[in-house]
Amino acid sequence: QAFAAAAILAAVSLVALALAAGLLTRIAGFLTLAGALWYAVFILPEAWTSAFILAALGLYLLLRGGGPLSIDFATLRLTRFH
Repeated sequence: QAFAAAAILAAVSLVALALAAGLLTRIAGFLTLAGALWYAVFILPEAWTSAFILAALGLYLLLRGGGPLSIDFATLRLTRFH
């Protein structure tokens, strides 16, 4: 269990850093949505309201991406062939 907890902590930390930098925003949104659903269903179903808010944030990031100031957007603009 200690290894699983350390692996989850490392994954959450990397996702947070990637999200702050605007890198892999849609993947971070998907992981946030999946984590919120997991939390609401298996961990603490009584806290469905906070899980709903977190799931909405994850869904927004999944659908909209990081925006024009993110690394994802800059990478996409640099790799397009005009």
